[in-house]
Amino acid sequence: MKQLTLLLTLMFALSLPVGAFAMSHGGSGHDHGSKASKKSATDAHGTQGAHDQMVLVGVATVDGVKGEAHLNDVEAAMKRAGMEATHHLMIMFMDVKSGKPITEGRVAAKVTLPDGTSGDPVRLIGMDGHFGADIPLKQKGEYTFEVGTRLPDDKTRQFTFKHQLQ
Repeated sequence: MKQLTLLLTLMFALSLPVGAFAMSHGGSGHDHGSKASKKSATDAHGTQGAHDQMVLVGVATVDGVKGEAHLNDVEAAMKRAGMEATHHLMIMFMDVKSGKPITEGRVAAKVTLPDGTSGDPVRLIGMDGHFGADIPLKQKGEYTFEVGTRLPDDKTRQFTFKHQLQ
């Protein structure tokens, strides 16, 4: 029952407007993985060094789709921009059978903080090969990211990633 409630909450969040997250990325975003993207990342977050702090959060496969989650520390750039976000959460999806990336669909993440509290699900926006959002992660300890998706095959999937923030 708890998982059904979470899935319904995430699906509701997927239908909400994009809001400030799209604005922080100009609506189109950028590819965090290529050398060419370092310049656009500098433009979007105000610092190239932030990309040197990208960490793998986890990899999970659910119903034929592989999800790979990363966190990028963007706190310094966001502070300069007057924003509270400290990290860019990005998730890439791949169809296991074909090996092709999945870049369309709806994705939202519910973040559980180290103190056990969680807020509303955050919609992750499609950005040149991944889905992402800038989020505030201000507590030290273990975070849980419950990621709900509705990808082009119209199936709902839930991925769970955990990350220890020092």
